[in-house]
Amino acid sequence: MNYQELKEKSILAAGAATRVFLGNTLCYLPYIGLIPKHSRKNGISVRITTKNEEEWIGLNLQSLKDFADEIVIVDASTDRTPEIIEKTASRYDLNVKLIHCESDQIMGKTREHAEHANITLKNSSFRWVLWWEGDYIAKSSIANLKEEILRLNSNIYHAISLPAVNLEGDLFHQRRDVKLNIQSRLHTYSDGLLYKDKGRFEVLHIPFYYKPSYKYILGRQYHIFHMASVKNARKLLFRAFWTDWRELRDYDKFPKLEDYVMYRIKSDWDIEDIEEAAKYYVNRIRCKNLVPFDKERFGEYPELLKDELKNPRYKVVYKNGKIVGRNDMLRS
Repeated sequence: MNYQELKEKSILAAGAATRVFLGNTLCYLPYIGLIPKHSRKNGISVRITTKNEEEWIGLNLQSLKDFADEIVIVDASTDRTPEIIEKTASRYDLNVKLIHCESDQIMGKTREHAEHANITLKNSSFRWVLWWEGDYIAKSSIANLKEEILRLNSNIYHAISLPAVNLEGDLFHQRRDVKLNIQSRLHTYSDGLLYKDKGRFEVLHIPFYYKPSYKYILGRQYHIFHMASVKNARKLLFRAFWTDWRELRDYDKFPKLEDYVMYRIKSDWDIEDIEEAAKYYVNRIRCKNLVPFDKERFGEYPELLKDELKNPRYKVVYKNGKIVGRNDMLRS
């Protein structure tokens, strides 16, 4: 690890320590009337922004059946995602608020993405609001987590970090260096929660009086699995350049993400065909540095993945003990 990486990690650690100190000190302000107490019914609203998540959104929502009191979705898809959302909600009697937002971008401008996230917040109804991704699958044990969360002190504003286990390439592998996604958080709702445009990403502003908790990360409690790159190659290719495009903000030169992708695959890899670039990206880059799923550490898969595990659509392929790519990208 170089000096800059150590410096960045030190800054992040110092920031986390400061937030923990402030949160644990100031979380009792509602008791003395300096911060208004929340007035919402005790329950959990799950908020999701979706953009072409048809591969996993059905199982995603089904896995929330015994956890979410409502699911608020802002969707800007051009594929079958909204149709699958509506069918899944009907089949499993889910309380889903589906809000359609048009987008003239392939993945959405940064400002637009933050706006969509804020729409989900403002349309939530319950005391607790969970940041959720369209490619998460929860274990049935998440129902036990709900019972625990709803018993927490209702006079305090909480910010609880939940780890999600990253799966990469297929269901049977992870990245050697990054095995967890820790951006999913469960918050007590307040008007102070706000997603802000930070260039590459939208970031949730959390008021200083929220009491932070990392117990589920530190306690290695894994209720959520993230299908990080267990999805079609074209989507992975576009996602690889998405944050660079958002940060660049040159919408005159690159009005759509596809324009920027075409530019990058030519300049970076001397490739001019999207499908050829997707094959190169998945086989030569995304499948690099993968290791087998660590079942001893992360436990069993979500029950809803049972059929997919028996007949996986994606499978990392080995030759002479080394990964050579993924099955869908090795076919002639």
